[in-house]
Amino acid sequence: MNKSTNDFISFIEAYDTGELQITDNISYKIKDVKNKNDEYFHGKFENPYDGSFKKIFYNIGFIIFRSIFQVIVKTLGTKDIQIRSLNGKGVEALALFRLAIKSYLNRIKFGTFLNDLCYFLKDGTTYVKIVDGEPKIVNAHNIVVPPYGGSIQETGVAEKCIYSWGDMLSYKEDWKEHWSKIEELKKIMDKNQVRDFIVYEFWSQHEFDGKIHKGCIKFLDMSLTE
Repeated sequence: MNKSTNDFISFIEAYDTGELQITDNISYKIKDVKNKNDEYFHGKFENPYDGSFKKIFYNIGFIIFRSIFQVIVKTLGTKDIQIRSLNGKGVEALALFRLAIKSYLNRIKFGTFLNDLCYFLKDGTTYVKIVDGEPKIVNAHNIVVPPYGGSIQETGVAEKCIYSWGDMLSYKEDWKEHWSKIEELKKIMDKNQVRDFIVYEFWSQHEFDGKIHKGCIKFLDMSLTE
C-alpha cells in the first residue's frame, strides 16, 4: 500500500463523521447534522410514529426557504450581467464583450448552475468544483472535510463520486495499467446487478513526478472483488 493510499485511508477514518468538539463535555458530528437537516427539509421524522399515532410534520422552514428561493431564482440570472468601462475607454467593444460572456455562460449552463446553487444553500454552505470547464455542485453527503482548520485548499477534501460505465471508459487510457482489474470488477457488478462505480477523489498535497503539490488522486472502490 503506497503513501497516498495510506493518507487517504487515514483522512477518511479521522474525518468521516466530522466530529466537532465544542467544550470538554459537548461535541457533535457534522454528518448527523447534515442528515437531520435533510430530514427537516423534506418534512420527515426519524421516527414518524408516536405510539400508534402518525406524527404530522408542519414544515414551516421549507415554506420560508421555498419563498426565498423563488425570489432569488427570478431576480438573479445571466440576463442581469452588466459590463461598463471604468475609464471610458473601449466602450464600443462592450456590447461584443458582453455577448461573448453571455454566450460562454449559456454554453456551460451557468443559469441552471445558479438555480441549483440556490437550492443547495439550504445547507448553509456548499462546495463547487470545475469539471471539464463546467461548475458542478458537490453533494454535501458525499464530501469529507476536517471540521477544524481553514479552507479546503489548506486542509484537503475527499469526495465520494458515482461513475457510470461511460464515465469509466473516458478514463481508459489514463487507467490502462489497471484496466483488466476494472473489467473484472465490471463483470462482478453485472452479475450482482450493480450499475454504478464508486470512485473517491482525494484532493490534497500529493507527490507527482517527484514533486509535492496540490492535486487529485482517484481511488476506485474494489470491495466487490474481495
